[in-house]
Amino acid sequence: MDKKEINKDFMLDRIVDVEQRINQIDYLKNLTFEEFLKDDIRKDALKYRLLSLIEGLVSLCNHIISRSEVSPPSTYADCFRRLAELGISSNTLIEKMVKMIQFRNILIHQYWIIDDEKIYEIAQIDHSFILEFIKDIKQLLEN
Repeated sequence: MDKKEINKDFMLDRIVDVEQRINQIDYLKNLTFEEFLKDDIRKDALKYRLLSLIEGLVSLCNHIISRSEVSPPSTYADCFRRLAELGISSNTLIEKMVKMIQFRNILIHQYWIIDDEKIYEIAQIDHSFILEFIKDIKQLLEN
């Protein structure tokens, strides 16, 4: 795994950012669906927070992979799968991350097909798997 040394400061900054995004999403997901639908600014905020969260996770993944001996990924989903190959996180957890990437791709490239109900639904998902992933990353940084 030691192609180049992992920049711990960079990684810790991304981790803090991801944790902040989770807190912000948790705040917005406490709105009732009716409250959420009435407020375009909150709808946009939730989309942005979800996107920022996923981008932060991708940034963590790309940084680790760029410093490893595995072949470069061709997609963001592949980046996470490479982490499983390296034994950094479990396949089950990685597949949840891949689903987040698939959502990101739709949000960015086909945003018109995602309705507000779907965004609200995604926010309601238990995001503890992301914290579990962050725990795996922190463990990597300690070693």
